[in-house]
Amino acid sequence: MSKFFLHGGDPSLHANVNNIHFWRRIAESVRKNSITVSSIGYASSFGVIDSELFDKIELQMANFVLTHLQFLNPHKKFAVVPAPLDVNELSVKNTDIVFIHGGDGDRLQQALTPIRPRFIKEISKLVCAGNSAGANIFAQEYYSNDNQAVCDGFAILPILTFCHYESQKWKKLNELMRSELDSDVITLADDEYIEYESI
Repeated sequence: MSKFFLHGGDPSLHANVNNIHFWRRIAESVRKNSITVSSIGYASSFGVIDSELFDKIELQMANFVLTHLQFLNPHKKFAVVPAPLDVNELSVKNTDIVFIHGGDGDRLQQALTPIRPRFIKEISKLVCAGNSAGANIFAQEYYSNDNQAVCDGFAILPILTFCHYESQKWKKLNELMRSELDSDVITLADDEYIEYESI
């Protein structure tokens, strides 16, 4: 069974108090004191040809994850592995937690689609987390705020995610609820997250 933590926006600690629970719950879901995390930032880095710039982007994102997890869970030790430039070299099977960062959802899809079957197989029984585009990738479908359309995720969870949700978007939500969807619609504001389990 995999456990998923889907965040609707900015998971940094200064953003809101709920994020403390977000990071703590992720760490608590691994019953080990020494934890390896795979940090995937392709929603921002994919397509960057300069390897030094790519590594810099991925390292910044990995350090973001490490800082938040370690600060809120000082009794545990975390090792965070940044994503490689060549997506074909990405493997998460030996990690405990997979964290997918937000950014450009189309770019993230483009990066991970070539390894989709293997990626889905490798994350089974892992703790998986993501924010915004990184949360959407796990869903069957998601509402893209950038494209203003419903897009396909990797269909790992039988839901439609609507990240960055706010009250002025209620008309779009109402439209989604009236359409013939195969998935339950889950709205996530910038300061919200949800836990989900999948067999």
